[in-house]
Parts: sequence; structure tokens; C-alpha cells
Amino acid sequence: MSQSSSSPALPIVCLALMSSTVVYAVLAWLLLSGQMGEGEAARSVAAVPWLPGGGVALLLLGSLIGRRFRRLPEHSAVQGTIVTFACYEGAAIIGLVTAIATYQVWWAWGLSFAALAAMALAWPSKRAT
Repeated sequence: MSQSSSSPALPIVCLALMSSTVVYAVLAWLLLSGQMGEGEAARSVAAVPWLPGGGVALLLLGSLIGRRFRRLPEHSAVQGTIVTFACYEGAAIIGLVTAIATYQVWWAWGLSFAALAAMALAWPSKRAT
């Protein structure tokens, strides 16, 4: 794939990944808003302790990948940006799964917000597009 053919598509791909992150947070809220009964206690994240850690790990991995690809030749900046955004989106997906597993929507909101912030900070520059 040549750089000129991928240039206009990169911001569109990044926006799509960013939009899906918002969808995950909203989906968690919609799924969980009707499931919590009056006397029902929320499940503890101790039941799935590795899930939130995996989300944070994906946020860190996305950041490391972005830094690594910036050091490589220009043609790989597009691929690096897409992989970075996919890692950040993965963190939001893990937030959704953790929220569903624990009946605590805050996991989805927290990891989705962190992913959106990371995406905003990693938005492709004109050099990468």
C-alpha cells in the first residue's frame, strides 16, 4: 500500500476506532442500567482480576507501539498509527467486558475515557497521513 493511497483514509480509520470506543461505553451503560436490582450487590472485580489489568496493558502497549513506529521509516507511520488506535480500542473493549462481568459500568467508562484521551493525544499528524 503506497503512502499516497492511504493518506486520506488514516483519519477516517482513526475516527472509526475512536467512535467505536464511545459505543462500547454507551453499550455498557445500556446493558447494565436495567440489570441492577434493588437488593442485588455488584460483583467484585476480584472475580476477573486480570481484565482491568489487560485494559491498562493495552493502553501502555499502544503508546509503546506508537513511539516505536515513529522511529521507523515514514511509510510505517500509517500502520503504526492504526495498530496504536486498535490497541486503545481494545482497552475500551476490555472495559466493556469487565463492566458486564462485574455489573459495574465504571470500568467501561473509565477504560473508554482513557482510550479516548490516548487516541486524542495520538491523533495522526500531517506527517503521518
